[in-house]
Parts: sequence; C-alpha cells; structure tokens
Amino acid sequence: MMNSIINLSVLFLAFIQLSQGKFLTAVCRAKSRYCVQKNSKGTWCYSPEALHSDSAYPVLASCIGETHVELQGALQSHLKQNLSIAYYNGVDNVQLGGVDYDIPTGSGIVRMCLSNSAGDGILQTLCFDVAGDSAMDGNPWCLVTGGPPVVSDGCYPDKFNPPPTYPSTASKPLIFHWSLASAIIAPFVAISATVLGMSIGV
Repeated sequence: MMNSIINLSVLFLAFIQLSQGKFLTAVCRAKSRYCVQKNSKGTWCYSPEALHSDSAYPVLASCIGETHVELQGALQSHLKQNLSIAYYNGVDNVQLGGVDYDIPTGSGIVRMCLSNSAGDGILQTLCFDVAGDSAMDGNPWCLVTGGPPVVSDGCYPDKFNPPPTYPSTASKPLIFHWSLASAIIAPFVAISATVLGMSIGV
C-alpha cells in the first residue's frame, strides 16, 4: 500500500515537472487573433492574423529593438529548422523540441517561435518567452515576416505562395528591344518602298 502511494506520488510529481509548455487547449494571444489550435489532422499549428500595420502588434524585419533584441538568436535558429512551432534554450538558442516539448520546472528561460501564413499568403513568425501551458502571452515578444521555408509537421497550407519577388524592371528590356526594332524597321520599310517606287517609275 505504501509503495503504491509512493509510486503515485512520483508519477504525479513527474507530471507536474513535465507539463509547462505543451498546448493542451486552443489559445490566442491577448486582444489578437494570433492563435494556436489543431488543424483538421489533429496537429497543433499556429494560426496568425494577416499582416497589417498595428501599433499593438508591429511587424518587423527582425527581432532587433529595445524590448526584443534577445529573441533574435531564437528567431535565427527557428529559420534554419523545419518545424512551424519549436522551443529554444534562452542561453544558446539551441532547439529543445517541437510543439509537444515538455518544459522541466526550473529550466530557466525557454523561448518559442511559431510560423505560418494567414489569408494574405505572407509567411510570418512570432517569437516570445514561454510563460506556461497553453500560453501565448509571454514577454518579450517579436513578430516578423518570414519563417522556415519548408516544415515537416504539415502546418503550412498545401499551396503556400510567398509574395512574388520579380524585379520591377524585368519587362523593360523587351519593351526597349521592341521599340528599338520598330525604330529601325519603320524607316527601313519607308526607304525600301520609296526606292522600289522610283525603280518602277511610280
């Protein structure tokens, strides 16, 4: 009997120690639609808002700024791996695991980065210090454009189309060549017609 109680106590303590970071229920960041929820296949995925200009959630090019420069290392590690949601050690930014990673009690600073695209089709990433189970409100936090180009967890849309990056001058050489050809061909035709007309006595 005593052994059973001890075993149950050990299991309970182990559960308490290993249950601080996982998502147990769908949750959104306060006053936003930046959420984590299960997709139709049962995988926990990040569901962001479409990017927009909002002073409450400014979109940045990188996690560099007065309140979030410490997240830059985690962001850089996140961009080089293949999960849409991952946890990182706060000291050296080494990846600790994916969405099911259990954060041990007393592990110090752990950061999480989440990536996906919204209805606008633009890939984006949110990084923050993890506050606990099913939590999206950790601080500091940073929202940037971009993310891992390919993920293995099935969270990205099947047809992910990043914004086109074609140079704006791509069609100008064709226009220039056509204009140049027209400029040369038109006078040539006129001169040929004149010469031909003179030679047949018109």
